[in-house]
Parts: sequence; C-alpha cells; structure tokens
Amino acid sequence: MNRRDMLLLPGAALAAGTALAQTATPEPAPVRTSHRSLLKYGSSKELYKVPKTAAKSAKYIAVLTAVLGLSESQQQQAATIFTSAMQSHTTLRANMKTAHQGLATAVRNGDSGAVSQISANLGLSKAQFLNIAANANLQFLQILSTDQQARLAQFQG
Repeated sequence: MNRRDMLLLPGAALAAGTALAQTATPEPAPVRTSHRSLLKYGSSKELYKVPKTAAKSAKYIAVLTAVLGLSESQQQQAATIFTSAMQSHTTLRANMKTAHQGLATAVRNGDSGAVSQISANLGLSKAQFLNIAANANLQFLQILSTDQQARLAQFQG
C-alpha cells in the first residue's frame, strides 16, 4: 500500500459508513424557523401589529405555521385577515402622512386652531390604526383551536 492509499482509506471507510447508515428511511425535515424570527414575532407587541407588506405577511404566517401547526384553511384565513388589515393600514397611513404635513404647515404659519384640530385628528387616526391591527389579531385568534391558542400565548410570553 502506498502513501496515497493510506490517506484515502479512512475517507472511503467514512463514506461507506454514512452510506450504509442512510439506507433507513429518513424522517422529513421539520420546518425551520430562525431563533431571531421567533423572538421578533414572539413579543406581546405582535398582538396589536400587522405585517406591512405581503412578503412580511407570508413570512409571519410561515412562522406561525411552524410554531402552531396551522392547517391550509387556517393559513388562507390568516392571509385574508392580515391582507385586509394591511390595506386599511396603507390607506390610513397615507391620510396620516398628509395630516402630518398639514400640521407642519400650520405650525409654520402660527395657526394654533389648525394645530389643535389636526393634532386631535392625528390622535384619532392613531387610535384607528391600533384598532385595525388589534381586531385583525383578534380575528386570527378566533380561527385557532384551543391548543393552538395556548401555544401562541406561551410563545408570546
């Protein structure tokens, strides 16, 4: 046996051992969610927030599916709930942006009456913003089974 064969022999034995060990039927790999996303979506703030984009919504539903074991029907219902809330948020966010610009103009012009009125309207808009998200999460909780609700409560701390 030459030197090259001696170097290759342990590698060949290792490869043969792993090939024989893999003849049994492998278990399906579980859906992996990163620790970081679990921490992000596990906070109690998530009870009154909704994802801002469709991509973030899909990722959020994937994490919830991995943690809670959502069925296909539940995933579709959750997507519908969060999409509706996102659309409402988008409209409200545009209105709030316009109001903020109006508030800045009123401050620059020294119009105290307009400042008071716009500030009050912005407060109501923020309340509506939180209400939309909280109701969306409430609707999501209602489609979960009792076991899934308990796991979600544990997950969110």
